[in-house]
Amino acid sequence: MGSASQRPGVVCRLRFAAGAVLLLLAACAGAEGPRPVVVENDLFDPNPSRKSAAIAAVSASRDMQWIPRLIQLLDDTDPAVRALANSTLESLTGRETPYAAYASADERRPHVEDWQAWLATQRSSAVSSSDADAPNARAGDTTPWSEPRVDGPSPGGGR
Repeated sequence: MGSASQRPGVVCRLRFAAGAVLLLLAACAGAEGPRPVVVENDLFDPNPSRKSAAIAAVSASRDMQWIPRLIQLLDDTDPAVRALANSTLESLTGRETPYAAYASADERRPHVEDWQAWLATQRSSAVSSSDADAPNARAGDTTPWSEPRVDGPSPGGGR
């Protein structure tokens, strides 16, 4: 085994972990005191630090229901949010891609489309396998690849 510097995946994960910790500390250091992360709201928050904190929470909880939103965040206006979304996607799925958060939108587009195609394939597989298990399925069950049950922050922010 080579050193960490010889394994780019390890270095990337270490950088992501350090960045996530710093972002969480920064998000919690506000003048009003820390505000708890509410993933279903904060992943849609216009503030990049709130989105980043929510992405870190998704990564820590390994909550697969947010994969579709993480893929959307690969096109976020903030490159740090894009980088965290990509690192979290790679961590949750075990799938590494050549996506570069700081590349231009045109350069990122094929990689985002690749993630979208991958998600469609996963959803198709999940639907096929759930059809076979339909008699045992409970109402309201979702697959890890289904859309989250929210479309954005609740009216009034829910905070």
